[in-house]
Amino acid sequence: MRQVSTEANIAAREKTILIISKKITLAGALSATIGLACCASLSAANAAIIQFKKNEEMGCSISVEGVIESGDAEKLGTLVAKQRAQDRANGNFFEFMDSPSGRRICFDSPGGNMVEAMAMAEIISGGTSSRGPGGNQLGTAVGRNARCESACALAFMAGSWARSEGEVTGPNRVIHPTSRLGFHRPNLVVSSGSYSEKEIDAAFGVALDTISLVIKARTANWLDFPESLFSTMLSTPHSGMYFIETVGEAARLSIQVAPTSFFNGASPQAILNFCNSVDASLLDTDPPSTYMISSGEIELVANAYDRWTIPSGFREEAVSGCTVAIFDAQRHATDPVGYAFIGDYDVDRRKDIWPFQSFPSETQISMLERATPLLAAEFIKALRNSSEKTNPATCWLTGPSARIANVKEYVNLRRRPDFSAPVIRQVPLSERVRATRADNITVIGQERDRQSCINACQAFGANSEDGNARDRVQQCIDDNMLWYEITDARGNRGWVSRKFLEEVE
Repeated sequence: MRQVSTEANIAAREKTILIISKKITLAGALSATIGLACCASLSAANAAIIQFKKNEEMGCSISVEGVIESGDAEKLGTLVAKQRAQDRANGNFFEFMDSPSGRRICFDSPGGNMVEAMAMAEIISGGTSSRGPGGNQLGTAVGRNARCESACALAFMAGSWARSEGEVTGPNRVIHPTSRLGFHRPNLVVSSGSYSEKEIDAAFGVALDTISLVIKARTANWLDFPESLFSTMLSTPHSGMYFIETVGEAARLSIQVAPTSFFNGASPQAILNFCNSVDASLLDTDPPSTYMISSGEIELVANAYDRWTIPSGFREEAVSGCTVAIFDAQRHATDPVGYAFIGDYDVDRRKDIWPFQSFPSETQISMLERATPLLAAEFIKALRNSSEKTNPATCWLTGPSARIANVKEYVNLRRRPDFSAPVIRQVPLSERVRATRADNITVIGQERDRQSCINACQAFGANSEDGNARDRVQQCIDDNMLWYEITDARGNRGWVSRKFLEEVE
């Protein structure tokens, strides 16, 4: 019976293969994983240069350029350790917990040693030992006119990032619209001569053990490598290459394309494009044709703070909705511009979004660089103008049932209606809560401001068509002057600003 492979088995097989390397060569990306003599001339001429090198456009601080070979993972690990030590010494370590930009690794490589690429991948992702906020995750990128193929693509796929707000780690791997990212399967090319069964078995064993490393990394959850991509890679001949070429392919595989503009087309269609791309990524499949929604049938609801909802049309029986939240600015052009989720909010149903996902899925990535520039603020303005209906600002809830809204992750439940009051609990976005009294709202602030808000609430309550009163009410809500006493889902009673409450039926 054949035993399960271990690192020692792999090392032994590599030694065996080196002995017969003059007779058997491994072609393609995975072929180079065992560092055979056939690759020596290529490696010598084009060995990877791994160094500190800034790429402002892609947010990189380290570059890997050339063929990946044995020893490169150690070189990369040394640079990463130096970088983190320097960040801590300079006091700017936490700066990069809110964005991976500035701490990415840029690749420009035709491939190379696959085992070494997987070792690099573990360094990039943090492996299983340092996950979560403040861990060792690094983003990856393929810059303008660069390529990352074969073994390089595996290392690239390890790009990840965890925010400082306690969220789970997610993929962060960015390709420029002019770059090339390609995958293909391993292959053995046997020249003339005779070989023993043991020699042939050893050769195949190394290739299979390499694939096993990918499978183990996926199982351990430190390599986000979608099933569909893994299958496509293994079915693509070594003589060919599967390139990521469309918006739909990149979005489904959680590969970001940046920097790009927003889709300068019908705004409701752009929201649908965001939703379809997020749904495809969550399911690792293209959106089913059974979805009962098209751009001409979208009921687009504009919520407060630039969140838009398509109430239904997704998933089983088309009963799930989709909500898209868009920020009015990005820290860096390769950072997310918002997030979207299918159905009720849950961390497992939520995905960050980038401007490229506002384009139709069939759009060629290479065309995005030539798209008409459209900034986030302009895109949001167009969405506001095209929304079919907008939820009006109101001081009072119409009933006791509400949910947490208009925050990125959570709101602090406080002991008093004041941001300086002690925090009882962090109540997550979309959690259902209950107001102690829907008709009893507390107004805080200076007396003059308090009275102004009270007057505005009364005026808008008497006449919902009063645009001036509505604007004044919205300002009071934005300024966190209106507070409700609520009970959260765990039975805790405390206070939150009206700004973070959304009515539910």
